[in-house]
Amino acid sequence: MDIETELASFADLAAVPVSLKFAENENPTPADRVFFRYDFRAGDLESRGPTWRLTDATRSRTGIEQFMILETTGSSPHTLSMTLTDSGAQVPDVDYSHLCVTLSIGPHSGSTCVRMQPAGNIWTVVS
Repeated sequence: MDIETELASFADLAAVPVSLKFAENENPTPADRVFFRYDFRAGDLESRGPTWRLTDATRSRTGIEQFMILETTGSSPHTLSMTLTDSGAQVPDVDYSHLCVTLSIGPHSGSTCVRMQPAGNIWTVVS
């Protein structure tokens, strides 16, 4: 999933907290319905080139198989692509046909909303 931001390139994602929220609205407030969220502490991500990934210790502690952020370079607005795999997530049984994803890095955030469709108990992004 891609999120466009007006943020400059991130020098060190390992030095700041990172959160990912799945909600009904972009940049959800406490009054908005958040289906689920992930909060990572400073030090939970490590750099591998233009890609930021969970450290082995964080994957072991959280049970998340994969969380990756890929930075694009030279584009405006700045675009980040994300991959998240968490087969153990306790996902509420609700309608995800309209889902907004907000990525917060330190004090900055970016959001995107997507349409999804169910295929059994798995929801996939509609292109």
